[in-house]
Amino acid sequence: MASGRRSLAEDIADLLEPVAVQDDDEVAALERAVEDLQAGDGDTAAYLAERANREKRKALAVQSQRRLWEAGLEIRILLQRLLKSAVRFPQGVLAKTIQASDQGVAAAVEDIRAESAGAISDLLEVIKGLHERNPAIAATPPKWQRKERRDSTALWRCADAWYEATKPFQDASIDRWQRKTLVAGGNLKALNQPVSHQVAQLMQASDAVIERTQLERDQTGVIGQPIQPQQAAGSKPGDRDPETFDDTDFYSTLLKEFLESTEAPALTSQKYAGTKKRKIVDRRASKGRKIRYNVQEKLVNFMASRESGSLVLASQLFGNLFGSGA
Repeated sequence: MASGRRSLAEDIADLLEPVAVQDDDEVAALERAVEDLQAGDGDTAAYLAERANREKRKALAVQSQRRLWEAGLEIRILLQRLLKSAVRFPQGVLAKTIQASDQGVAAAVEDIRAESAGAISDLLEVIKGLHERNPAIAATPPKWQRKERRDSTALWRCADAWYEATKPFQDASIDRWQRKTLVAGGNLKALNQPVSHQVAQLMQASDAVIERTQLERDQTGVIGQPIQPQQAAGSKPGDRDPETFDDTDFYSTLLKEFLESTEAPALTSQKYAGTKKRKIVDRRASKGRKIRYNVQEKLVNFMASRESGSLVLASQLFGNLFGSGA
C-alpha cells in the first residue's frame, strides 16, 4: 500500500512539467527573435556604411568639380586682357600684308596658330577620355587623324561631332539636377520648362544669339581701319564686326556667381558669430550721465569739414577683371 502511493515531490514534478515545456518554447522563440534582430542589425549597418561611402564619393566628386570650375574661371580671367587686345588686331588684306613684309610677325602668328591648335587638340583628347569613362554616352563620334590636328576646319568639325555625341547625356543630366534643385527649394511648378527646352528655343534664333557675341564696328578700334563716328544716344546699333567675339554677358554672370559663392560662407560665419558674441553696451551712458560727442576736423577756410566716404575700389577691380584698365 505504501509502495503504491506517490510522493509529494513526484506530484509537484508532474505539475511543473507543462510549465517547463512552455518556458523552453518561449526561450527558443526569444532566441530566434534575437537572431533575427542581429541579422537585421547587420543589414542595417551594412546599408548605413554603404550610404556613408556613397555620400563621401559624392562630396569628393563635388569638390573635384568645384576645383575644375574655379581653375577654368581663373584661366578665363587671365585671358580677358588678351581677348580685349586680340579684337584690335589687323584684319583681312592688311594682316596678310604685315605678315608678308615682316618675317618675325609671320613666325609669331604661325606660333600662335600652332599653340591654339594644340590647346584645342588637348581639350578634345580630354573630352574623348571622359567619353570612354562614361557608359551613358552611347553615340561614338568619328575618329580623326593626327595630321588633322593642325587644320582648323578639321578641329572644329571634330569639336562639333563630340558636342552632338554628348548632347543627349548633357541635357538629361542638366534637367535632372534642375528638377532636384526645384524640389529642394519648393519652386517646382507645372509651368517650369526644362533647361534643355529653353536652350533649344533660344537657339532657334541663332542669328540673334551670334549677333550678341559680336562687337559693333565703332567699339572695336581695329588697327588699320578708319575710326567710326560715335553713335548718338538713343540711336539704333550699327553694323557688327563678324571677325570679333565678345562674351561679356556670360563672363559677367560667371564673376557674379563666383563672388556670391565666396561671400556666402563669410556672411554665414559672421551671422553665427554675431549671435554668440554679446554686444558691448556702456550702461553708464544712459539718462544723460555721459556726454556724447563726435570729434570733427579743423576748420579750413572758415568752412566746416565735410565727411567723405571710403574710397571705392570697385571701378579699379572690375577694370582689371574686364581688361578695360590701363
